[in-house]
Amino acid sequence: MRKQILSIAYMVVVFCFSACAFSPTAKLVKKAEERLNLSLSKLSLEEGWSTHGGFHGDGEMFLKFSIPDGFEENIYVKSGWQSMPLTGEVYTYYYEWGGAFEHPETNEKVIPEIQNGYWWYAVDGPQNWTFAAIDVDNNVFYYYEYDA
Repeated sequence: MRKQILSIAYMVVVFCFSACAFSPTAKLVKKAEERLNLSLSKLSLEEGWSTHGGFHGDGEMFLKFSIPDGFEENIYVKSGWQSMPLTGEVYTYYYEWGGAFEHPETNEKVIPEIQNGYWWYAVDGPQNWTFAAIDVDNNVFYYYEYDA
C-alpha cells in the first residue's frame, strides 16, 4: 500500500514539474506554426513575446528566429508568400500606421526594413492580422500578429 501511495505521489510531482518545463514561448511558436501551416522546429528562436491578455485577448505577438541557409526556398513555394518589397495594407501598416510592428516597451520597430526576402500577410478581422517575413540577407525569420 505504501509503495502505491509513493508511486502516485511521485507521478503527481513528475506531472507538475513536466508541465512547468514547457516555456511560454513554446506556445507562441506552436500558434505561429498553426497559423502559417509551417514547421518552425528547425529554426533557432532568438526572441519571443506576447502582449495578449485582458478581457478581449487583444494584443501583439512577436517571434524572431535565425534560419539556416536555403530555408526560404522551402517557404516561397507555399501559397501566399510574396517577394519584397511590401505592398498594399502591409506597406501602410509598416510605414504609415503608428503602433504596428513596434515593441511595446521601446516603441522601436521589431522588424527592420528588409531589402531582399519574402513576406506573408493574412487578415483575420477588421483590425486583426498576421505578418511573417524572411530576411534572406541576414537569415532571419519574423512573425508578427496584431489583434485589436
